[in-house]
Amino acid sequence: MFVFIRLGSVDLAEWDEAYYSSRASVVVIHNAWLDQSEYAAGGLWTGSHPPFAIWLMALSAKLFGLNEWAFRIPSAVLGICSVALVFLFGKELLKDGFTSLLASLSLVAVTIFTKHARVGQLDIPVLFCMVMTWSFFWRGMTRSMTNFVLAGVFLGLGLMTKIIVAFLVPMSIGLFVVWEFFRSSRSNGVRGLQGLLVLFACGILISVPWHVAISLKLGSSYWEQAYGYHVLTRMSRPLEGFSS
Repeated sequence: MFVFIRLGSVDLAEWDEAYYSSRASVVVIHNAWLDQSEYAAGGLWTGSHPPFAIWLMALSAKLFGLNEWAFRIPSAVLGICSVALVFLFGKELLKDGFTSLLASLSLVAVTIFTKHARVGQLDIPVLFCMVMTWSFFWRGMTRSMTNFVLAGVFLGLGLMTKIIVAFLVPMSIGLFVVWEFFRSSRSNGVRGLQGLLVLFACGILISVPWHVAISLKLGSSYWEQAYGYHVLTRMSRPLEGFSS
């Protein structure tokens, strides 16, 4: 629980954290749940990320006020949950509590993880959604196929958090399914393919309504900023003072 110690004692970081906290403040003050770019600092530059984590920050601010503590609580809580999930998922996968404990401690030992668990940004919420997606997918492989639907729900929430980052999950699952087809059990491969299709469909269904609504409101400018600048341009060259 050290993540909560002096959580609100430091001012908001002048870059992403301040921008995302600004968006959460806009939700609280202007009730702008769909789109905050009209009022928020950074405009569409930061408003192009889908708003699930922003909604969590706004709900926290409604409970605890517009302050650093409130904006950081979602990351702190989901950071703790992510560590617990890695342990539980590892135990489910490996049937070995000690190895699962090592896996969760390894996550805690990653400096960038512990840093982002104490700031109001998008990284920890999207990580939490991704781990939940993986976990429920594996449960679908070994238990009821209903778990594939739950995996899809969290994929959708991940896609509603930080553009296309959560797509890393179905990509990795796709590699697993191919492995199962050709190197292990064909029946597992078929079940995995079914699960992948279900979770992908559910994830798209959850994320599409907001994307349609924001497209109708902002038009092509949203797509140019979100996927043109934040995805394609960032993949092709360094931006905003970064060297890589």
